[in-house]
Amino acid sequence: MNKGETGNMDPIDDLRNYKFGMFYYNTEDPRTIVPKRHRMMGYQMNFARKINVFLALLILILIGVLTTV
Repeated sequence: MNKGETGNMDPIDDLRNYKFGMFYYNTEDPRTIVPKRHRMMGYQMNFARKINVFLALLILILIGVLTTV
């Protein structure tokens, strides 16, 4: 397979679908929760979905509020 070809590769394995090398962002992937590149490491959010961005911000705000109490 050539470097530019994706063929039947899972979009999770395509490094072009990652922002800053760690945030999965793929507008063509309908899943909100996807497995990590290393499947045994768990799951991650698809930040192309607005609900996931909202949830991540909510979690960060809650952590900030709870640590200041």
